[in-house]
Amino acid sequence: MPLTMQQTTFKNFIPGDYIKSKKGEIFQVKERLTYFCKKCECKAFNPCEEMKRMTTLILESQRGTWEMTLEMLNDKYSQGEINLL
Repeated sequence: MPLTMQQTTFKNFIPGDYIKSKKGEIFQVKERLTYFCKKCECKAFNPCEEMKRMTTLILESQRGTWEMTLEMLNDKYSQGEINLL
């Protein structure tokens, strides 16, 4: 049976995760500010779209510190721009 490419799905990044960019730069998730909305019953392991947009992750690399939303980071993950180590 031939191997098929597995589609990259949503990843719920947490502090301590290491990420590698296509250019080889290594980032570590240092902090996560999780937003829980009051309108629905989303959970940390099954976030709604609003939670993805509002949750902020602090990433650190040799070049500095970066702030991204969970949604932005997952866009890069699903497009293959970054991978987990």
